[in-house]
Amino acid sequence: MGGRCQGQKYQINITQPKQPMLVSRSKPRELRAGMSELVYLVPELCRMTGLTDEMRANFHLMRALAEHTRVGPDVRIQKLNNFCNRLLGEQAVRQDLEEWNLQLSNRLVEFNGRILPQEKILQAQDIKYDAGADTDWTRNLRSNPLLIIPQMQFWVVIVPNRCARDAGGFIQTLIKAAGGMRFIMPKPQVSLLGSEIALAWLKAVWVFMVLARLSCLLPQLSQFLFSLISLVEIPDDRAGTYVNALENVISGKNPQLIMCIVSNNRIDRYSAIKKKCCVDRAVPTQVMLAKNLASKGVMSIATKVAIQINCKTGGAPWTVDVPLTNLMIVGFDVCHDTTDKGKSYGAMVASLNKSLSRYFSAVSAHTSGEELSSHLAANMTNTSLRCLLTQVGRSYHNKSLSRYFSAVSAHTSGEELSSHLAANMTKALRKYQEHNQGNLPGRIVFYRDGVGEGQIPYVFLTEVKLLKASCDQLDKIYGGTPVKMAFIIVTKRINTRIFLKGGNPPPGTVVDDCITIPDRYDFYLVSQSVRQGTVSPTSYNVISDNIGLDPDKLQRLTYKLTHLYYNWSGTVRVPAPCQYAHKLAFLVGQALHRSPNVQLDDYLYFL
Repeated sequence: MGGRCQGQKYQINITQPKQPMLVSRSKPRELRAGMSELVYLVPELCRMTGLTDEMRANFHLMRALAEHTRVGPDVRIQKLNNFCNRLLGEQAVRQDLEEWNLQLSNRLVEFNGRILPQEKILQAQDIKYDAGADTDWTRNLRSNPLLIIPQMQFWVVIVPNRCARDAGGFIQTLIKAAGGMRFIMPKPQVSLLGSEIALAWLKAVWVFMVLARLSCLLPQLSQFLFSLISLVEIPDDRAGTYVNALENVISGKNPQLIMCIVSNNRIDRYSAIKKKCCVDRAVPTQVMLAKNLASKGVMSIATKVAIQINCKTGGAPWTVDVPLTNLMIVGFDVCHDTTDKGKSYGAMVASLNKSLSRYFSAVSAHTSGEELSSHLAANMTNTSLRCLLTQVGRSYHNKSLSRYFSAVSAHTSGEELSSHLAANMTKALRKYQEHNQGNLPGRIVFYRDGVGEGQIPYVFLTEVKLLKASCDQLDKIYGGTPVKMAFIIVTKRINTRIFLKGGNPPPGTVVDDCITIPDRYDFYLVSQSVRQGTVSPTSYNVISDNIGLDPDKLQRLTYKLTHLYYNWSGTVRVPAPCQYAHKLAFLVGQALHRSPNVQLDDYLYFL
């Protein structure tokens, strides 16, 4: 056609028939969905997608974009009804539906749901208050004492020279905000000695003392000099400069926390700071952008930073009332390594006390690039296996899906069972004993995040198969007593939307009938309140349960856990341990690329 290639299927004209094709290799999950192993793309038809940093920094552009991406419930309902009416108006569509003996309703599904009561936020001195209809208790939090307040004795701020003035003003605001919550932070003593000058003084004095045979006094002198340096100025903001300053400060006097102020969000510098303090050393860090030091909402920023510092040094800002005793909540999530596509990191976070304010965390590396981890199998008991097999038998019994399972089984048959997570669970149980007078948890609720709706059959296959070969390590720890455990898959990326009288449902809305799958033990929970757009529910699929709680209590427990994420004084979409696990896995996969120092396992250093 005159040098033009006519696409037979899509009716698209290709102007350059000899252009080289782009080859994309399908991911394992795409192969399981039936996609070819190699996908050939025509460069002429490819377009760049995504947003650049400049676009994201453009407030007007992002606001205009939000008008199309954050569609309100009334507009969404109208679009859904229009789409449905358009389908029913096509004769070909109606004919196809009749051939399959199907009917498409011309209205949205109506069903009954429940609204759980508001939770009460608990802080120190027996202070209680409602979470509020919009589940945001920031205002109450600012003026009440935090639940657990550690003693902050010595901390260091590392800041480039050009940001030192703004840093001083922000530190004063930070101390004021922390004081309003009864969290006493000592004032940094701003010294004219920079880190390099201090080291030069130390070297000179060291030489003098050696010559004068007074070297026995050198440790005391070093400690005195470094006690003066609470705000360390550095000449530039290169990654190596920060690393050297961190090493000098930690070697001189190990502080409780180090705040690093950076000029921008360069990942190499952030990664260098976190590797030095979370892998090589074991010191919690707080990294801040210089532009936030003197912004318009600096008091709000200072309040959030004070809460993060409180958590990273062993404190806790609030909790909710959980009447269950001897309870351990475990969250697990997986994040891929950005530098090695064949490696993933699975993060596990487990609660250690009744108030669910102390946590143990551990990270294990997975050599497979799969989103789903076979390491979970080692954590389940024989009792859980029987429950899970029964559930699978009820939920997935059709022939076509069984054939689909067989294909996946062949794909993963060579995978070896790893005991990393089992070892981490053992550590968590031992740590739980230390915090509870030698008692083990009577119930364990395991929330498994990072699983898409279409991946649930794969979870069943791999984990059930590996469960058959797993050892009963938990039974041994419990002395032969069957472990009471619930295993719940948490799914955020779903298309289901719930409306109440043409608007968003309130936080605490639970739906466990009509739109759920009859053969599953599942429910939807709306835990957040949104100011823009349509609220998204979260799906919970209980694939194993022998803890003896009825569905209402398990749903209420799940809703309570969405109030305990300390990076936000409000509710989140998933239980807090899941969000903590995601935060930790993301930190390791994006910045650390290796397991953190075990001395930080008892702290929420990854907030």
